[in-house]
Amino acid sequence: MAVHAENGLATDYLEDKFRREGRSPVEAFTTMRPDLLEAEAVNRAMSLAQVMGCPLYVPHNSAAACLEPLRRARANGWRVYGETCPQYLTLTEETTARVGPLAKIGPPLRTPADNEALWAGLADGTLITVASDHAPKAKKVTDDFFDAAYGSPQIETMLTVMYHAGVNSGKISLPRLVQVMSETPARLFGLYPRKGTLAVGSDADLVIWDPTRTHTLTAATQHSGAGYTLYEGYAVTGAPVLTMQRGAVIVEDGRLVAQPGRAQFLPTDVSHLYL
Repeated sequence: MAVHAENGLATDYLEDKFRREGRSPVEAFTTMRPDLLEAEAVNRAMSLAQVMGCPLYVPHNSAAACLEPLRRARANGWRVYGETCPQYLTLTEETTARVGPLAKIGPPLRTPADNEALWAGLADGTLITVASDHAPKAKKVTDDFFDAAYGSPQIETMLTVMYHAGVNSGKISLPRLVQVMSETPARLFGLYPRKGTLAVGSDADLVIWDPTRTHTLTAATQHSGAGYTLYEGYAVTGAPVLTMQRGAVIVEDGRLVAQPGRAQFLPTDVSHLYL
């Protein structure tokens, strides 16, 4: 089971309360989804999963408070697997205050202290995967905050952001980056060794990486239909120069060179998680 860990009933109650009080949309949005309720939902989900004998995957952990129940599950040997995302490692509620609806994501962006705690959780194995939570919705800064869709484009920037903010800063090693973004997801969802490793017989899904290339992230170079990136103007060092899918080049120097129609459905197999 994969569970988005928040408390919907409490969030709905707080939204109604804060809007009646006349709080600003951004303040109300962040405050009505507090970190303690996210941690409560992680604890509730893993407790139910343990009772039912079901492995649990907890996506997009955003807060330091979530690490305690995840560490407890790990110490108990429970089959609970925590994920986070680049935006929760690098962006904060200041981003939401600045760009409003563009950064309306759930769980919300939190604090610099949460960023640092999540990096530590990624380094020590409490969090074992990094995913994009890619949800590219066309939005404008001037949209009504509560009417705006949830989500933001992340998939094109995630590796660059993780390398720059994680490896270049010494928060995680390059092997750990590869592990949490490639090998471990493939293992968890039963796609290893077809995916997640460079080996004879594996799919040739490759990224050729230039660790010295300095550039600035901007929506103008993205292929998403959302029309923006939360990393607009973010200066980074390190860039993909060529990407291959099953041995065929699909992106080269930022240009999409493959034709649509190459995708393949890959059924997952999580039976090994029950062993």
